[in-house]
Amino acid sequence: MLEFIRKHQRLMMGLLFILIVPSFVFFGVSDYSGFVSNEVKIANINKESISQSEFNQTWTERLNAMRQEQGAQFNLAAVDTPANRQIWLDRLISDKVISQEIQEKGYFASDNMVRQALATDPQFSEGGQFSMEKYNNFLQGIGATGQQYENFVRVDQTYQLVTGPATVAVSLPKKTTQLLEDAMTEERSVRLRMFEAANYESGLEVSEAEVQQWYDAHAKELEVPAYVNASYVLLNQEAAVAKVANPSTEELQGYYNSNIRRYSTLERRHVKHIQLPGDNLEKANEVTAKAKADPSSFDALAKEFSMDAGTKNLGGELGVLARGDIAALDDGAFTLAQEGITDPVKVGNSYHIFNIVSIQPGSVKSYDEVKDEVLKEVKLQLASEQFAEMATKLTNIVNDQRNSLQAVQDDLQLEIKQVAGITPTGLLSAEQVGPDAAQGSAVEALFATPRVREVLYSREVFNEGFNSGTIEVSPSEILVVRIAEKIPATVPSLDKVREQVLARVKTEKALRLAREDGAKVLAEVQADSSSTGFSNEVMFSRMLGNQAEGMMNAIMHAPSDKLPSYVGFEVDNGYGIALIESKKEGSADAKQFFNLYQMPQLEVVLGNDVGRGVSSLLREQHKVEVLAPAQQIIAGEQQR
Repeated sequence: MLEFIRKHQRLMMGLLFILIVPSFVFFGVSDYSGFVSNEVKIANINKESISQSEFNQTWTERLNAMRQEQGAQFNLAAVDTPANRQIWLDRLISDKVISQEIQEKGYFASDNMVRQALATDPQFSEGGQFSMEKYNNFLQGIGATGQQYENFVRVDQTYQLVTGPATVAVSLPKKTTQLLEDAMTEERSVRLRMFEAANYESGLEVSEAEVQQWYDAHAKELEVPAYVNASYVLLNQEAAVAKVANPSTEELQGYYNSNIRRYSTLERRHVKHIQLPGDNLEKANEVTAKAKADPSSFDALAKEFSMDAGTKNLGGELGVLARGDIAALDDGAFTLAQEGITDPVKVGNSYHIFNIVSIQPGSVKSYDEVKDEVLKEVKLQLASEQFAEMATKLTNIVNDQRNSLQAVQDDLQLEIKQVAGITPTGLLSAEQVGPDAAQGSAVEALFATPRVREVLYSREVFNEGFNSGTIEVSPSEILVVRIAEKIPATVPSLDKVREQVLARVKTEKALRLAREDGAKVLAEVQADSSSTGFSNEVMFSRMLGNQAEGMMNAIMHAPSDKLPSYVGFEVDNGYGIALIESKKEGSADAKQFFNLYQMPQLEVVLGNDVGRGVSSLLREQHKVEVLAPAQQIIAGEQQR
């Protein structure tokens, strides 16, 4: 249901509109307004408004839907950002504007529009035709009747009547389309000469003055962001196993005897066979005699006489078998004590002659050989019950005692440990925060989980200083955390980052030298048309898009009326010169791909841009006013 709401937010808003309008009729506009008169308004649209609570509720529902979809990997800090809150507010305003436009202009989607929308919806299609079965299954899945869903669709189609005509009508002029096709599919034959900064670093000297100068100019780039250090306890399989007493020798030996097959290697035999009719023992004995007289003829005899079409042409090959692999043949295949050919064996309505090509004997490890393994397995089984019991106790303790983890350590003997360098969006390195850094530690995966960081920065844990509740990181790992220390953002002193600064200065000097050298060589080759030092031919095309953007743009934007020609360009790790030798028109396949896939995408982008323009125009007409409290909402602050 959440997935349906996410994909049909506009439809759901339409349903809410249908449910809310009668309340105006029942109470009257003035009475209804009185219910919300104390609300903090963040935007006005004509005489309507959007309140802080309306924004908070819908935004929270959106975040919860995303959390449901993404599970433990949902990263609240990466999603709940000012930019995304701004987008959400704009969406609420646009929906309100379009709703007003619908009411004022009397837009209404006809029954035909609804039927057409349903008939062309791919999720209800099977073999290119509308499938009533798929449609009914869909309705059952979302818990709606056909009439309810058709009302949703009607709302959506009504919205489309406002903005749809402008976006659908968008198309590029034929000449523009042709120019785009030519530009995107054109291929250029290029040879490259690269000047990589790494090749200039050897022997470079950096003075103390250069280090100091760079640090003074770029110290802010080295800032270690604000972070927290945390105390935590972890209940996992190892902790539960540690609480389990060692079983007695009798218990371990009983487990070994009950599971002896797990410590055994079964005998395996390489087997071939000849299958013959079950009503002709004389013929079976005749073939057996020939096989025993000349075992090397067994494959040929199988091909000549066997009734088993699947194996006869393979010399009767059954492969390497353990007892039970082909249970019906066990009595024949495992009769002989050593390699050889059996007498005819009656199996069902057929006689089988078996050739035991080789035998891999089975073995059983003694208890003494596997007693450590048995001990570990038994303790793991006992630990599963212990884990469940400890998890219940852990939950009760942290719910009852929120101000310390000491009770957890005392009652459950779970060690309180420390970890450092946790920000809302990730983990800092040991270089930045010291040897207790979570990054690179044995518990990195735990604290790299977005859910754990979200809990650490929650109001109760971060602001009020309480223990967290139990966090189930995985079915066998339960974590409880609390803030040990809050560290503000700081710029480290030069002494602490000297090596880092030195490396940056050296890299930048090498990069500068590479680019200066490259630009100098470019002037030289342009003067004498030299191709010395250039690579083998490489084909460039915007359709491929397999090169660095700066390189691609320089090569494909370079004039091509006089070839060969040279063009220089900067890349992240240095400088490059391209010798453009020739160009050719794009292939038919490339043009087809462009027109089938890329051109429609460009038209969609253009259509969306036009749609935004229509929305902006409607916002002006409906007197949209974004109020000052909206900026606090967008920034993540709440007016109380």
